[in-house]
Amino acid sequence: MVDKLIYEQKVSVGEDRKLVIEIQLPEDTPVGEEVTVSVTQPKPIPTEPELTPEEEAALDAELEALLNDPTTFTGLGLTAEEIAKSPEIGMWADREDSVAWVQEQRRKRRERRLNRD
Repeated sequence: MVDKLIYEQKVSVGEDRKLVIEIQLPEDTPVGEEVTVSVTQPKPIPTEPELTPEEEAALDAELEALLNDPTTFTGLGLTAEEIAKSPEIGMWADREDSVAWVQEQRRKRRERRLNRD
């Protein structure tokens, strides 16, 4: 049975399509050992499918409509009930004293900043 020394080295192909490999093998590598170098094609990077001009125009129109709709980012047009049910409001539901909680968070932040400096 023949033991094989397996060593892998990643190298880049130059613009001139030449590949120069310079590898320092371990000291216990037998002199005269046969070495095999194999070149593999990298896996292609998946790309998004090409859109038709019509599909691209439809997406642009949809984005434009969202950007021009005042309710998209501001919440304008929501009823009081919708606002009260929103997650932003609900996150304070279990806080007994929101002012004290905010002050505590600020105190902790100051301490972290002072300890870091």
